[in-house]
Amino acid sequence: MTTQPPNEPGLHTPQSAQVLAMLRWLLIALFVVLAWFVLSYLAGVLAPILAALGIAYLLNPVLNRLVRAGFSRGAGAAVLLFGFLALLVATITFLVPRIADELAAFLRSLPTMVITLGAWLHDHFGVDIPKDWSEALKNNNLADSLSSSEGRCASSRPRRSAACSACSACSPSCCSSRCSRSTSCRTGHI
Repeated sequence: MTTQPPNEPGLHTPQSAQVLAMLRWLLIALFVVLAWFVLSYLAGVLAPILAALGIAYLLNPVLNRLVRAGFSRGAGAAVLLFGFLALLVATITFLVPRIADELAAFLRSLPTMVITLGAWLHDHFGVDIPKDWSEALKNNNLADSLSSSEGRCASSRPRRSAACSACSACSPSCCSSRCSRSTSCRTGHI
């Protein structure tokens, strides 16, 4: 005959197993929240490091090919670094004006979109967009505050002011220390 130990309170009861499971999930949640705070605090440091590691990982096969072609590892890394930077600068140089033009076109058409959205919302749901939204979009000229790809200082629309009376390519905000043409704008010699 086998004897079973008496049912004593301890770690083998269903209640204790349930408490241990809840404690495990609580600890997991605590570590997830703690990791979130640590990563959000270190994001400013980790982002460039992770970007550098990714770029190095992607360019390592190219560096190995340069080494096999006869370059030293340091010279190959320098060629890759300067080539990558040149490619990055060229990409930014060609894409930024296009993105600025697209953004300016979007901002120019935004009042029309808001009016169309307002009419659609009124027809389908009986909801009206506040009048001051569309008036603010019409009066604010958001697209004029963006630089154009033609190299004008602060505005895609030429304006003149008392401070910049002789300058036909700059806006009043151009004649400040931010603009490389500010001295010539103030003197009238472009």
